[in-house]
Amino acid sequence: MAVRTTLHPLAPTVPDDIVARIHEQLQRELAWTVFEPNAEPVWQRVRMEAEDLLTGHWRAGELLGATPEEAFFVRCDRTTMTQNDLDNGRLVALVGLAVLAPAEFLLLRIEQTVGDRRAGRLPAPRRS
Repeated sequence: MAVRTTLHPLAPTVPDDIVARIHEQLQRELAWTVFEPNAEPVWQRVRMEAEDLLTGHWRAGELLGATPEEAFFVRCDRTTMTQNDLDNGRLVALVGLAVLAPAEFLLLRIEQTVGDRRAGRLPAPRRS
């Protein structure tokens, strides 16, 4: 499977077992995207599934914060992907995890190779 997660190189020491477990679960949860077009409906589903998974970790006390917003965030949209990513079939999500302190996020960049490389293309400009 072509999922790659990158930790920020300046990240402080974090509970590796929690981060590794979340990483593995995200890999499994997002495996279905390999067969999907790289487009907004898929990005929305990625956000929802990742948020559901992370809410469970927050409720279990593994992510810190009084609210889910303080404990994690998930971005998967045009702000996380370039046109080059879309052209080359890369779905990119950015996940923030509060594992050391509330609202202080360790960043995970998750890349997944997806099925239809053309689906996320911006429409051609209209000619008058």
